[in-house]
Amino acid sequence: MVRIAVMLVSLAALPLAQTPANLPHTVLTRTTGPVQSRLVAVDPVTGTATTLPAFTSSALAPLALAQDPFDGAWFVALDTGAGTSRVVRLVVNAAAIDEYAMATFPGVVTALEVAGERLLVGVGGPAGGVHVMPRRGGVASLVFAQPNLAAMQALTDSVVTLAWNGIAGSPAVQSGTLMVDVDIPAILFGPFFFPPPAAAITGVHELPTAVPRQLISFADGTFAMFAGLLGQPLQPLATSPAIPNGGAVALHPAGQYAVDGLGVGGPAFPFLYRIEPFSGSVTVVSATLPGAPVDAIFGATTVAHVRFFGSACGPVSLAAMTSGLPQLGTTMAFGVVGPPNTLVVTALGLDDFAGALPLPMFGGCLLQAMPEVVLAHITAGNGTAWQPLVVPNATTLLGLPVFAQWAHVAPAVISVSESTAARVGW
Repeated sequence: MVRIAVMLVSLAALPLAQTPANLPHTVLTRTTGPVQSRLVAVDPVTGTATTLPAFTSSALAPLALAQDPFDGAWFVALDTGAGTSRVVRLVVNAAAIDEYAMATFPGVVTALEVAGERLLVGVGGPAGGVHVMPRRGGVASLVFAQPNLAAMQALTDSVVTLAWNGIAGSPAVQSGTLMVDVDIPAILFGPFFFPPPAAAITGVHELPTAVPRQLISFADGTFAMFAGLLGQPLQPLATSPAIPNGGAVALHPAGQYAVDGLGVGGPAFPFLYRIEPFSGSVTVVSATLPGAPVDAIFGATTVAHVRFFGSACGPVSLAAMTSGLPQLGTTMAFGVVGPPNTLVVTALGLDDFAGALPLPMFGGCLLQAMPEVVLAHITAGNGTAWQPLVVPNATTLLGLPVFAQWAHVAPAVISVSESTAARVGW
């Protein structure tokens, strides 16, 4: 209750300032010395790079980076040096970064993506493929085998584009791409093949076009367009200015549904840059980055939005809903539909993880939101109840997540609704 009061009430008097449309970009970089892995925040307006504190496994070499869209935590894959990769979850805690172990995978992790409630882990090598595990920890399993997997992009909660390197003598001798639904699992488009280029694939960006088409980056700093469904060969893309050899170590979308790609330059070109896939125009968006950049995430949007996660559970049916958006200077409301004239409670908090969530309760249903504030309500005759949330007009709150979950408590079982994640924004 104290944290919510501090964050959502005492900041109300802060002045409103001009703020960019995105939160800072994040870069995973390799440094020299005892600390090999560092996160770097890049201001989306000035491009200024700020190195963040080290974390427990910073002594290991970095491999890949992703971010939890619900609570903003980072996922980092690290090379153990013993033929396996360690994936950890990183959470900012005041001036430090707390680390939580996720899983260890055989081989080298080449890509991380979050799709809905799951973390997708792409592993390279002859036995490579896509592994899936819950985004807040749990059992990991291989759901789709793809030898020599080099890059992937999550398009929906279950659909992913994959790109792999063709390597002579391996199970995949031709390079290629495909689109797969990891829930089924089943291939939706492809596979589409092309002869192995001179340099290895380092990234793939599925363009939001009517026909599946990818922008692909390579280790030598080159890019190409590929529309295998149309039977077209790999089409080299001339960038302007030209990117040097080693200047494209990773590639991602420059924001949700973006046409532009976000390129990550290595030591030969230590910058973040946007690349327009049809013209090849390159725009640098960061100052010189420290160390040897490995991967990056485009900053999350500062547009207010709401997402639901988890599942309703228990003998008493409860369905979560919202009214309005968590926009600065407005009031939104978390709602529920359940039995009429019934006592229900709502749990509000600023965390959906805290090292322990989701947590089984009496009867087996899961607590998904940290109950920093718990408030009781009686549902109306139509079964609804509402909990308002006043959002101060303070830019300090941009990007802050607020979580809510409704519950009905009985002697032997607690029934719950699905949970709500409200991200404060414009």
